[in-house]
Amino acid sequence: MRALIVGGAVLAVAAPAAALALLVRRDLRTRSQSPLLVSALATGLAAAVVASVLERLVLRMAELDVFARNGSTTLLLYTFAVSAPLEMALTVAVVAPFWRIRRLRRSEQWSHRPTERDGMLFAASAAVGHACMRHAILAWHAAGGLDLVRVFAAGFGFALLASLWGYTLGRDADRGLRAKNLAQVWTGSTVFLAVQDELLFHRGTQAVFAALPLLVCAVGAVMFLWRDPAALVETAGAGRLSVFLSAPAPSIGAIRDAFRREDRPLTLRWLALGVLVNAGVVLTGLVAAVLLGRRFGIDFAAVDRPESANEAVGPAALLALGALAAFPVAGYLIARAAGSPSVLEPALSSALALLALLVFFGLLAPSSLVFVMAVMPIAFGLSCAGAWFGTVR
Repeated sequence: MRALIVGGAVLAVAAPAAALALLVRRDLRTRSQSPLLVSALATGLAAAVVASVLERLVLRMAELDVFARNGSTTLLLYTFAVSAPLEMALTVAVVAPFWRIRRLRRSEQWSHRPTERDGMLFAASAAVGHACMRHAILAWHAAGGLDLVRVFAAGFGFALLASLWGYTLGRDADRGLRAKNLAQVWTGSTVFLAVQDELLFHRGTQAVFAALPLLVCAVGAVMFLWRDPAALVETAGAGRLSVFLSAPAPSIGAIRDAFRREDRPLTLRWLALGVLVNAGVVLTGLVAAVLLGRRFGIDFAAVDRPESANEAVGPAALLALGALAAFPVAGYLIARAAGSPSVLEPALSSALALLALLVFFGLLAPSSLVFVMAVMPIAFGLSCAGAWFGTVR
C-alpha cells in the first residue's frame, strides 16, 4: 500500500511539470528560452523549501495541524493571511530575476519581444517548481487515494492561478513588476489559491468536489488567455493540442468593449432591478432542483448530517447546479430588458447579487464562505455569457 501511495505521489507532483514541458516543446518560440524556464522551475523548488520552513514555524507557534480536516476558523485565517500570500509572493520573487534577464536579452538571443505567453510560462514554471516540492511533502503524508487526488488538483491549480498574473506581466513587459494591473490580478490569484487550499486540504470529502468549479474556471481562463490573438505565437506540429491552443478566440479587447457603457449612463434602477432578478431566478432554480430531487427520491436532509458526508454529495451538487443554471438566465433577462448593447449592467447586477450572497453566508455560516467563493467565478461567467446572448447588437 505504501509503495502505491509513493508511486501516486510521484505521479501527482510530476504531472504539472510534464504538462509544462509538453507545452514548451510544442511552441517554437519558447524552445529557445527553455534554459531560463528550467532555471525558474529549479529556483521555485528552493523557494518552496523556504516557504515550508516559515510556515512550519507559524504552525508551531499557533499550535495548528495543517493536515486537520476540521475546517477551523484559525486554520482558515492561516491559509488566507499566511500560507497563500507567502507562497504566491515567493513565486513572484522567483520569476522577477529571470524575467528581467528575458527582457534585457531579447535583442541578443530572441527575435521577438516578451509576450503574454512568455509571462504565463515563466510564472507557471516557477509555480510548478514550488508546487512539486510543496506537494511532494503533502503526498508523503497521504493516507490514501483521495489525498493523492487533492495533491494532484492542487499542483495544477497553483500553476494555473500563477499563470494568470503572469499574463499581465507579459502584457506590460517593459515595466517589469510594475506592470499595469499586476497587483490586482496577483491579489485575486492569491485569494483563490487560499480558497483552493482550504477546500482541498482543510475540509472533508465534499470539499474536494466543491473545488472543481474553481479549477474549471482556472483552466478556462488560462486556455482563453493562451489562445488570445494578442499573443502571436507560432505552434509546432498539427496535433490536437496545437489545434486547441492556436484556434482563433475572441480578443480581450472585444470583451472589454462589451463591458463599456456605450452612449447612455449607468443607472441605479437597472442595477437594483438586476439584483432582484438574480435573486428571484436563483431562488427559482433552487426550488426546481428540490422538486426534481424529490421526484427521484433524493434526500436533501443528508446535507445537514455530518455522519452522511458521502450521501450529501448528490443533493449538494443538485442544489449547486440549480443555482448556477439560474445565472445565465438572469443575465439574459436583464440584458433583454435593458435593451443595451453592453453587458455591463447585467455583470454588475450579478456581482452585487454574489456579494450579497457572500455576506449572507458569512453571517449565517462563516465556514461556508470558501464554498461560495469557489463557485463565484463560474456564476459570474455564466451570467456574463447569458447577457452576451441577450444584448442588442
